[in-house]
Amino acid sequence: LAAFNVINMSNRFVYSVLDVTFKLTDPLLNPIRRFLPNIAGLDFSPIILFLIFGFLRNLLREFGPSLL
Repeated sequence: LAAFNVINMSNRFVYSVLDVTFKLTDPLLNPIRRFLPNIAGLDFSPIILFLIFGFLRNLLREFGPSLL
């Protein structure tokens, strides 16, 4: 969105929201990015992270009650 000037990066509020977003997501995405190369300039690590979260959610639904 910043590339198409939909959001203005010089706006302090927009910058602070993006800064917090990157600080929260980068620790989770960086390990995936080390193993998954960018394909045609696209970063697929968020998709992989969502798949991992879905898999873990299904595991907890299936086996979570038996752990209690």
